[in-house]
Amino acid sequence: MDLTADIFWVVCSKICIPGNTKTDIRINFDDKASDSDIFRRWHGKYPSFMDQSDLPFSYTVNKEYSDAGSLDSVHIEINWQNVVELVRIYPEPDSGLGIDKAVIAHNNTITDYKIYPKVYGNDHADIKELNVLITYIYSDDKRKSIETKLILENKL
Repeated sequence: MDLTADIFWVVCSKICIPGNTKTDIRINFDDKASDSDIFRRWHGKYPSFMDQSDLPFSYTVNKEYSDAGSLDSVHIEINWQNVVELVRIYPEPDSGLGIDKAVIAHNNTITDYKIYPKVYGNDHADIKELNVLITYIYSDDKRKSIETKLILENKL
């Protein structure tokens, strides 16, 4: 099996700085291999990319700006179609953008997520979209993972 991974991470101290790399690896195994059951068990748990129309939630966005006109924060309210638990959101900011702070609160079908972006240079006068990895536990007690792109237009 050949695996290719696009790896993204964020290193944070006082500010967050994103990093990324791409890597390839070949793994040889067959149905008789001792770890084949592990591969089968974990294969269904990989995050899947979802388009806006397929998401199990809707969301609204409200951006707050400073008096000088720079973006201070982005508040995203997620309205889930069903009750979910233990929601985690992992942003994958574009280069030139960091996340200074992120705050999340969740109750049954509503997740409030607020980020305080740190913009480097003038390339990101505003944030139009944000790639995220969202994990949550659904009613079947299984952790699910979604990769998607949130469109960050003021929708409130």
